Amino acid sequence: MTNNDDLPETLSQSVFAADFSAMDESAGTLSPVLVYPQIVAEDGWETEICLVNDSQSVNLVSILRPYGNDGMPLAGDLALDLPPNARREFRVSEIFPDPQRIGYLVLAANHDQAAGYTKFFIDGQGGAAVPAVSEINSGDFYLPFTVSAPGWYTALSLINVTGMEKQLTVRLDNGESGQIILAPREHRVFTLAGLFGDSWTGGVASATVENGAGIIGVALIDGGDSKYLCGILLQDQRSTELSYPLDTGGSGWLDGIFIYNPLSQPCSLTMKSYDDQGAELSRREVALGGHEKYIVLSSDVDLPAGTSWIHLSSNVAVSGFEVLLAADRLGSFSGLNSGRQDGIFARLDDTFLDGWTGVELINPTAETANVNILAYDDAGTLVASHVLSIFPYGKVSGPVADVFPGDLSGATYLKYDSSVALAACQYNNSADDQVLDAMTAL
Repeated sequence: MTNNDDLPETLSQSVFAADFSAMDESAGTLSPVLVYPQIVAEDGWETEICLVNDSQSVNLVSILRPYGNDGMPLAGDLALDLPPNARREFRVSEIFPDPQRIGYLVLAANHDQAAGYTKFFIDGQGGAAVPAVSEINSGDFYLPFTVSAPGWYTALSLINVTGMEKQLTVRLDNGESGQIILAPREHRVFTLAGLFGDSWTGGVASATVENGAGIIGVALIDGGDSKYLCGILLQDQRSTELSYPLDTGGSGWLDGIFIYNPLSQPCSLTMKSYDDQGAELSRREVALGGHEKYIVLSSDVDLPAGTSWIHLSSNVAVSGFEVLLAADRLGSFSGLNSGRQDGIFARLDDTFLDGWTGVELINPTAETANVNILAYDDAGTLVASHVLSIFPYGKVSGPVADVFPGDLSGATYLKYDSSVALAACQYNNSADDQVLDAMTAL
């Protein structure tokens, strides 16, 4: 059995650290700080990579290295030197030789104030975005939602960042389980239908990946034509407090709420609904048994008019997830907790197929949130700034042009800092309403 005391706790302690220890001294000491866990660049698929230097004062000197699925480094290291607050975005197929051979990317840098995302998509058809990974799972991790139905599949993309073989157990909420063995550095993508074979019962389920210490990855759920593709970071984090924005895209959009209790003991959930001004409109109690899930569409819940978000509290830490459903497209992000007072909306999609970006800022505290929002261009130059206030238990949301008045010409992303911890996410929708993706603030 693996001794968790021997497993890395941070990416700088991972098996990749030795790969960058012999770099040119002129670059200084570089340590792994981000992993882009899923790269697809074949059969019409593209992968977009974004990197932001979150430091206000220090250049981000870094190397982005491609790895094959077997964990071996590939040719084509990309050197990136980003000034403070600068941003870089590109397609993998435009930068790296043999992009179809790449399983994942590792960023090593001179400091860890870096953030980014991976977006995999088919032009004009659909895709999904997930944050780049900065933290290694330290134990079991959770998938609140899986689906197997005609035309649908659920796949897991996993990387072993340790120096030892890892045996994982994927256990569904109905008790079925399957085994996966990953060699050191190995990246593997597999469907749950392929793992469970004839025993796969189909339908909607939740899952726990046991013995997940030292593993990072993402789940991909697709309706078969990529329009319904969504990505979920696989994390060991659970919370007793989660926030779910509703009415995100306006008329015709639905919100799907997923909550999973991965423990054997039952839990009690309290769901409170609020309006934008922070008035509590309703509350309901939900009992959830051990290894049970709670799934509901916003249209199926009798919520009062004006409800803009739901706060969930539980006596047992749970895992959560939300999907945005709009006509024939879908976006997704993990259930939002409120552990941070700052964050990044890493892309303004006014150039994304002539589309638009929407943001959600929820204040789940009893204090007024004073929020400073800064708009930057790719060079790190401040383009504009705006200060707003959010009522206690209130929400500010909508297209960026509505939330951030003024001229944003040239801006490519937003940063915010708040007087209290917020729950925040963004979503990107194409002008022709054919492509949608969403993710939590970085």
